[in-house]
Amino acid sequence: MKKIVTKASVKDVVSGEKKTKTRHPAETPVSSEEKRFYADVLKILAEGRNKAHTAVNTAMVETYWNIGRRIVEQEQCGKERADYGEYLLVNLSRHLSETFGSGFSAPNLWNFRQFYLIWPNKEILYTLCRELSW
Repeated sequence: MKKIVTKASVKDVVSGEKKTKTRHPAETPVSSEEKRFYADVLKILAEGRNKAHTAVNTAMVETYWNIGRRIVEQEQCGKERADYGEYLLVNLSRHLSETFGSGFSAPNLWNFRQFYLIWPNKEILYTLCRELSW
């Protein structure tokens, strides 16, 4: 599609906006070869997006597991049980929420911690990620 720039007002120039109109080419019949081409490109894009989603989800699972591991390490400092876990989670939640926004409530952090405690072996974590169908 060809973009045509229209005459801009002083306000548009100052704000950095450009007014454009889109000119659509006349529709022409699509051959079966072109349809296959478009279908192939759509398939490539869908596969790429699926791979990206899987990679991101796997990275997030690993990230949450690692956060859970660090919480447990910090809480316990080598002891069997922690003395001040609630205080740690509330303060960490506040800090992460200020830095990264939502998603880091104390209950969520407690879930990260539990996730690590249930699956402390990192190799099992990778097996679990491969088994999940996102």
